[in-house]
Amino acid sequence: MGWSSPVLVKLFDEEQSPLPDTITTTEASWIASSFMAGLVTGIFPLGIIANTIGRKPCIILSSLLTLTGQTLLAVSFDTTWIYCGQVIKGLGASGLALLDCLYIGEIASPNIRGILSTSTNVFHAFGILLVYAIGPYVSYRVVSYVFIVINVAHLVSCSFFIPESPVFYVIKDKEEAAKKVLHELGRSKDIDTELKTMIEQHKKNNRDAKCMQLFTIKNNRKALIINLVLMTLNQGSGMMCVLFYATMIFESASSGSSVAPEISSIILGVTQLVGAIVTPFFIDKYGRRTLLSLSLPLCCLFLTTLGAYFYLEIIKYSSIDSIRWLPLFALMAYIFSFSFGINCIPFVVLGETFRPNMRSLGASTATTIGCIAGFISLASFSPIVSAFGSHAVFWIYAGLCFFGFLFTFFVVPETRGRSLMEIERMLG
Repeated sequence: MGWSSPVLVKLFDEEQSPLPDTITTTEASWIASSFMAGLVTGIFPLGIIANTIGRKPCIILSSLLTLTGQTLLAVSFDTTWIYCGQVIKGLGASGLALLDCLYIGEIASPNIRGILSTSTNVFHAFGILLVYAIGPYVSYRVVSYVFIVINVAHLVSCSFFIPESPVFYVIKDKEEAAKKVLHELGRSKDIDTELKTMIEQHKKNNRDAKCMQLFTIKNNRKALIINLVLMTLNQGSGMMCVLFYATMIFESASSGSSVAPEISSIILGVTQLVGAIVTPFFIDKYGRRTLLSLSLPLCCLFLTTLGAYFYLEIIKYSSIDSIRWLPLFALMAYIFSFSFGINCIPFVVLGETFRPNMRSLGASTATTIGCIAGFISLASFSPIVSAFGSHAVFWIYAGLCFFGFLFTFFVVPETRGRSLMEIERMLG
């Protein structure tokens, strides 16, 4: 996710770019947004396939796609190769984004499901920090080589060391296989309770889920609305642009600052990692709704502050030199606030709220809409900045976060500590 931030700067630089010509601002926008195009394209089909061949094979397929895309980026010699690599990498990332939350929501006991789901966000943040820390100091191609090594390790681990989801086995009427997996996961005591609930839940629902059930069944419809809004906020409320354009944002705001743009990006990566580490300790203690209700208004506040700084710069405010520290502070505070709430909670809720036979379809639908919002956000960032100024785009994101707070307060239920069956009844 953080690949574009240090790499786009290299592609603008004649000496560092592996391409025959440096890229334009429009090409930079398409390089960033082509990743999101892959995300949008891949989520829905991979979500459907996950109900047919299983969660584990789809995770492996997603990893293979990510590896293929990253390899294309490593050997690219023109922008067409970069676009293709980004799209294929996005296809793989779409499966991982969807299936990680789906898979963990299905294998984990209710009392630790939140902790496990949000812990994946720690490694996500660590990956972004890694590219921020390595990217500015190595060549374009070395950035990709580092992540090819990590991708291979992920592919091998998922191929040999993770079991299939017990819920998938229940969907396929393989009760003994589901029991075996629960034993492997150390959940033997849940066989008489959780497995029985899974089977009853599956029998109650139609075995072959139909798309219209997302809209005609009340708890599916409510789950879809909640997840559509949360995933749209997750992808489209500014974080994607900060991650993809971090170095460029700091270059536009760093005049007079003592902190170099690449160092500022590393600081942001560390901030996101800290926010991700904090979340697992609080999510099952204070709940999903509480963290969202705290995260979103804080994001609104700090995005508004950041927009105000860029507006003061445009009008040439006389004391602007005395607040050159403000962009870094506001972005750090925004990323920390985003990381412990709206960055990870939507993926936890996504794995908890749909019926088993609709989980892949519902989750893939909500995530696809969210990624479309992310694509629009990335593709429109540069044009909005060029037409109206940086302040306008950050104020738009602030408005979205404020809407998200109101939606959470009035609509989003608390799912902490509840079994998947209890959550279904609560939404019904």
